[in-house]
Amino acid sequence: MKLTFETVGSLGDWLCLISAAREYARRHPMDEVCVANLDDVVSLYRDGLIKPGRGGRRVAINAEHREKYFSVRRNYLGTFLWEIVPQIKHPLNLDLPKFPELSKDRIAIIQPRSRFAENPPVSYVQGLVNEFLKCGGTRLFAVGDLSTPRDLEGVDYSLLCDSVPELLRNVSRAYAVLTPRSATAHAAAAYGIPTFAWVPDDGENWHLDYPNWQRFIHYFKLGRADGIDSLRCFLESTRIAGRIESEATEKTALVTINIGNVLKENARESFIDSARRWNCEYREITALPPGAELPAYTKFWLFDLVDADRIFYIDADAVIRNDTPNPFTEFPDLETLYAVKDPCPFDNLQLEAERAQASLAFSLDVDRYFNSGVLILSRSAHAALLLELREIQGGWIWWDQTPLNIMAQRHKLSLIPPEWNDVWPADVNEMASFIYHYAANPGRESQLPHVKWRKV
Repeated sequence: MKLTFETVGSLGDWLCLISAAREYARRHPMDEVCVANLDDVVSLYRDGLIKPGRGGRRVAINAEHREKYFSVRRNYLGTFLWEIVPQIKHPLNLDLPKFPELSKDRIAIIQPRSRFAENPPVSYVQGLVNEFLKCGGTRLFAVGDLSTPRDLEGVDYSLLCDSVPELLRNVSRAYAVLTPRSATAHAAAAYGIPTFAWVPDDGENWHLDYPNWQRFIHYFKLGRADGIDSLRCFLESTRIAGRIESEATEKTALVTINIGNVLKENARESFIDSARRWNCEYREITALPPGAELPAYTKFWLFDLVDADRIFYIDADAVIRNDTPNPFTEFPDLETLYAVKDPCPFDNLQLEAERAQASLAFSLDVDRYFNSGVLILSRSAHAALLLELREIQGGWIWWDQTPLNIMAQRHKLSLIPPEWNDVWPADVNEMASFIYHYAANPGRESQLPHVKWRKV
């Protein structure tokens, strides 16, 4: 059956429609799915899921624009999905075209105005521009169509154009985005670009509640001074203040999985503190990626979900002491997976070893079996190997842990001191190790909020 999806409204509406149409096409491979607008954007996809053009049955999506409470997804894309893919029960991000050729020459961009949401005075936006340039940016490029007013000092307007593909290309290569609630904000969410968004207090800001996206939302009615303070916090938290991102700088990230909001605030604070001290990005993965059977298997998608060269992964039921040294300098070899030996009972290890031998003909070395609650990995050595592990989900006692051990033992593994992953610790009042990991400890709900991780 041939279907043509269409909507009304702004560019943001059409980008959401395209993403929803692609999700529908994945689930209905026998249908021919067309989109009735933005042919130049639709043509950028190379997988054939959707096509530009019209014909067949017309499907009008979200024509009323305000379907907030009909969607359990709780973002603007969700208002399109609820009509055509109702089985989706968790928030999704937009699926926009990728531009792999733009791996270098990253820029900072600003969209000065929103076309549909209320805008603050020009002096408010000028204050943000001045603060950004003061804190680290040598150049800030405006994006938008050619009618965009050119009334901000210190902004480069050379990228303004009426091409939507060019807008997406520019957003995708940004290291930071400053924007009102706009199509640029939706695009920044799709590409995972750290974003500072200024918004009115009009009840519509749920539009931007996309998962796995680092953003700071500021209500501009609070005033210019408060906006500047908020922008400064954003720049510091995203490692932009004081320097320009460059490809020569190794991109590192501290990552945890927080699907189902299981992360305790005490643990989160220790993670954020560590990321700040280690000068790396902090990321929480809050949605199960397509294809992952359980949250634990999300580790097999780490480098798909996080734009980093190296990742320090830590389970959500852990706490990091605030004098813990930087693991990226302590353990520098990119080819090696670093982890701590697991103290699990020998009988259980033998069962896993027997399963590995029976199903994969692999001899698992139980003496080098590690706990996967703390891992140090690199994109260059491990991204492709993690991709292979997606084929062996399920059937293991410890879910992701045994597949990860099989991967590491086939390649290069280094067991690091146990103080980097102290499993089932006893004393919450004084941390004796760098990392306390409660590893499904039944008492963790009462203990994690009270671990005293501030040692110095």
